[in-house]
Amino acid sequence: MNQQEPSRHSVLMRAVNDRISEVLSEFGSEDGEFLCQCSNANCIETIQLTLREYAALQAQPDRPPLKLSGHPD
Repeated sequence: MNQQEPSRHSVLMRAVNDRISEVLSEFGSEDGEFLCQCSNANCIETIQLTLREYAALQAQPDRPPLKLSGHPD
């Protein structure tokens, strides 16, 4: 894996978070808990965001992983 490529864990967590966002939106929720998308395959920590904040992150062209401070890329 090259340094620019996200880890498999990051890619999986991004897909899960996208689905979490869709489900929360369908239920009319305004905020939720999203999974850290760091490269640590054992990480199960969550990040509180509003759906609006998550949508803003999704809109970024080179969308960086959503991760807690200090967690590996």
